[in-house]
Amino acid sequence: MTSVQTNFPNGLGTWPSNHAIATYPIAPTQWQITKGDDFIPFRQSTDYTATTGGTGATAAAFPWNAGFLKITSGSTTPFKSTEALGAGCFQAMPGNGLWHDLRMCAPTNSQTNPVNDATTYAGFFDTVDPSAAANGIYFIKPTGGTAVHFVVLKGGVATTFQNVGDLSTPSGLFNDSGSVLGVLTANTVGTTLTSLAVTTPGFGYRAAPLLIVNGTAGSNAAAYVQLGGSAGFPTFGAQSSASSLYATYITNAGSGYTAGTFTVDVLPLINFQFYYNGKGRLIVGINGRIVMALDTMGVNVAVPGQTYNVATSSGKSWNFSTTTLATTNVAPPVGDPIVALPQMPLQLGFGLVGTTANNRVMYVDEINVATELN
Repeated sequence: MTSVQTNFPNGLGTWPSNHAIATYPIAPTQWQITKGDDFIPFRQSTDYTATTGGTGATAAAFPWNAGFLKITSGSTTPFKSTEALGAGCFQAMPGNGLWHDLRMCAPTNSQTNPVNDATTYAGFFDTVDPSAAANGIYFIKPTGGTAVHFVVLKGGVATTFQNVGDLSTPSGLFNDSGSVLGVLTANTVGTTLTSLAVTTPGFGYRAAPLLIVNGTAGSNAAAYVQLGGSAGFPTFGAQSSASSLYATYITNAGSGYTAGTFTVDVLPLINFQFYYNGKGRLIVGINGRIVMALDTMGVNVAVPGQTYNVATSSGKSWNFSTTTLATTNVAPPVGDPIVALPQMPLQLGFGLVGTTANNRVMYVDEINVATELN
C-alpha cells in the first residue's frame, strides 16, 4: 500500500481567515520558527531573563484556567519588572514573515489597583529591558491613561502611532463606544464568597475575562465567568460568537473576609498583534481586527521620529516613501516599512514600569511569536 504524504508548504494555521495574524503557522514549515507559551509552567530561570528593581518586583505564575503570568512593578524605586525571551532571534527581513501575538490584561483606572501611574510594554526589543531599548517594534501603554500605542524604534528614533488600542475596553479597540465593561456583584454579607451575579453583562469580550476577587482581611476567594450571546460580533476574527458575561462560577469561597467588602475586578483579555509579510506590508491588530497598516500603498506618509494619531487619521495606513535603505544592494519597494524597521535581531519582551511606590500589576495569558528564514 502506498502512503500519501500531506504537504503544507506555507505552514498550517488555525486562525480565522480575516484575522490580523491569519497566516501564523501553528504547524510551521522547515523555513519557519515558532514559539508559544501559556506559562504551564512558567520557567523563569530556564526560558526568560528578568529585569527587576525595588521591593516586590516579581513575575510569577498566577493560578488561573489555561495558565497566567502575573507581573508586579514593586513598591520601591525603580518600580520595574520585565521579562525577555532569550537572545535576539526575531528580525524583520525582506521576503520573510514576522508575527507577534501577546494576550494580556491589566487593571485600569475604573478598577482596584490602577495602572495609571505605570507603563506597560509588549513586543520585540534589542535589550532584555524594554524600557531601555534603542531598537524595537512594540506596543506601549504610557503612564497616565489606558490608551495603547504602536512604536517602531530604530537607532533611538521612535515613530509612534497613537491610540491603536485601549486596555479598558473589552474589545481592546480605542474609543469603542459599543464595547461595554461588564460588572459582577458579589454577596454583601458573610465572610466567604457565596454568590456572584452578573449586574451588567457588558459587550465585546473576545475571551473569558480574568476575575480578581477583592475584600478586606480575607484571602483565597476566586471566581470565573463564561461568555454567551451577542451574535454577529466575530467579524473581527473572534474565536466564538460569545462576547458578554453570562455564567458565573465560584471556584473558591475563601475565608476570613470582613462581611460586605467583596468586589470583583473584571479584566478584559486583549491580544496585541502585528504581522510583517516581508513584502511591503506590516499590519497591526487588536484582538484579531486590523487597526492600522504600514504599507507601500499607505495613504499617509510617515517620517521616522514623528507621532501620528491613528484614531483621527484618514485611511489608517502609512508609507515610508521619504526614507531609503542604504545598506542593501537590492532596494525594497518604495514606502516599504522595512526602511524604518530595526535592522537587527530582536527578542520578545514584555513587562511593567511604575512611577510611584504603589505596586502595579499586569497579567499575561499567552504569547505566540514566529519568523521565517528563507
